[in-house]
Amino acid sequence: MGMEKDPLPQLEDWRRDGRIAPLDAHFGRFVARGSGHAALGLLAAVVSRQRSLGHVCLDARQLPEDLPGPELEAAWRAVRSLDSPWLGRGPGAWSPLVLDGARLYLGRMHAAECRVAGALRRRLEAPDLPPPRPEHIRALFPGDGPGIDGQRLAAVIAALRPFALITGGPGTGKTTTVLRVLALRLLRQPELAIHLLAPTGKAAARLTESLRAQRSSLAVPGLDPARIPDRVSTVHHFLGLGRGRPRYDRRHPAPVDLVVLDEASMIDLPTMDRLLEALPETAGLLLLGDPHQLASVEAGSVLADLVEGADPRAFSPAMQARLRALGVPLPEGTASGSRADDALVALTWSHRFPPDRGIGKLAAAVRSGTASWEEVEAIAAQHPEIELLTWQGKRLPPGWLDGFVEPLDNRTCTNLPSALRHLGRARVLCALRSGPAGVETLNQVVAERLAAKRGGQPSLHGTPVLVTRNAPALGLYNGDMGVLWAHETATGERRVRACFLGPDGEIHCLPRAELPEHEPAYALTVHKSQGSEYDRVLLVLPDTPHPLVTRELLYTALTRARRAVRILAGPETWDAGVNRRTQRASGLTERLRAR
Repeated sequence: MGMEKDPLPQLEDWRRDGRIAPLDAHFGRFVARGSGHAALGLLAAVVSRQRSLGHVCLDARQLPEDLPGPELEAAWRAVRSLDSPWLGRGPGAWSPLVLDGARLYLGRMHAAECRVAGALRRRLEAPDLPPPRPEHIRALFPGDGPGIDGQRLAAVIAALRPFALITGGPGTGKTTTVLRVLALRLLRQPELAIHLLAPTGKAAARLTESLRAQRSSLAVPGLDPARIPDRVSTVHHFLGLGRGRPRYDRRHPAPVDLVVLDEASMIDLPTMDRLLEALPETAGLLLLGDPHQLASVEAGSVLADLVEGADPRAFSPAMQARLRALGVPLPEGTASGSRADDALVALTWSHRFPPDRGIGKLAAAVRSGTASWEEVEAIAAQHPEIELLTWQGKRLPPGWLDGFVEPLDNRTCTNLPSALRHLGRARVLCALRSGPAGVETLNQVVAERLAAKRGGQPSLHGTPVLVTRNAPALGLYNGDMGVLWAHETATGERRVRACFLGPDGEIHCLPRAELPEHEPAYALTVHKSQGSEYDRVLLVLPDTPHPLVTRELLYTALTRARRAVRILAGPETWDAGVNRRTQRASGLTERLRAR
């Protein structure tokens, strides 16, 4: 059948309107011309666009509201009965596009979702491991109290199950718990090969620091605390991604018995697929994370999909009996569940944000969707660690940066180690990259304020930097944060190096000229702040509602603060954000629960 020169002229209109990217339009036309079906090309462009927005697929029951509904619905009707080698159907299909029920996928995303679901289901259905000894459990969890019972339950579940998922917000004791999981597993199997992973260098360094600080406190007969690993790698470094052929994959699985992955909410579907493909079928997997945080930057929301609809208080009758036999109290309200329910445990008591702390109250209200601006004002009135500011039109209000200049100035530090520690004192967090409330503008504003403080003299020394492009050969990855630091050479020449705290807890420096693509980091997007914590956070939101301001973004930003938070926002922006939830189209939950 002959086709027009441009089979889909409407794509050009959508591109000009900013509703799809040029790449999406190009892909749609490519599929339309190759398949001979304009309807399939139209949906291909939309699937491509949805992937760039974080969705794994296009769901016919949740079509994008900003694209013409009648056109998309007509295209769906045409494609449902289409017979084309360009369109596969159901699990096992391999073609540029795959229609699976009411969901349309890019072929590679469909294959990745099926593989991840299969790998996780096999682990969910695997038999329990030999139980830990009751005396070891008592030694690792002496006494009772707020949070202890939950940590004990989570540790024993993770010691029993080949696959387990421990969820919880900041300060709920996930690191404390995983340390004891490792102790229980090593007491049972001393030669266990364990790898600890995190999505970013920042998250890896923080977990390394926490494990080293707590490891020596373990006192259990028969356990050498030094046997517990404390070196955390990034997932990319572990797999050897970005160096040509990966170090580990299905044909060359990693020599590992147990993998622990922290900050799992940041892991996208393709990365989880590559990780699972690289693990032997016998390897255990323990995921840690907070499903209420922002999902990954790339497509998918694996952690959220895993907990969707699950009841963390439900356990199979067999698991309940095993826990009672080990002397582990069941939580109040325990329900009867399936074997798949045994893998999930939620830690709910926060030691950092107890119920009487303002940040904890505010984060809980945001998480539940009840934190209107009026409610925020009421909480702030009772808790001085929360400050509220509003925009003056499009202008930053006077004093918006007061109290943050000194914590953001690394030049006040006398040596490099203290400068790197100083990075954790304060940070400006933004929802956007550009505009008056964006990272680009505020980085410049802060840099100018610091230069004025120094008499108007700009200086690279002490500038915090954020790596924005992976550089595996240098051991640096997108999201790694460090500081530019001047030093004198043996000849008395002053040179600036870029210095980072590595996942191994050691300081690594390189000449500034070798630093990969980067930007100043006085201000970060909330996405880039994941895996980090700061004593004080200044959250800057736009003055008018924006689709990127969501409940998950607000919750993530608030929980980066250890001690205090200042919020600069338009009340309408805040209210719209609390009511806007991130919902990514995916079939992973359905596949995991399929019988």
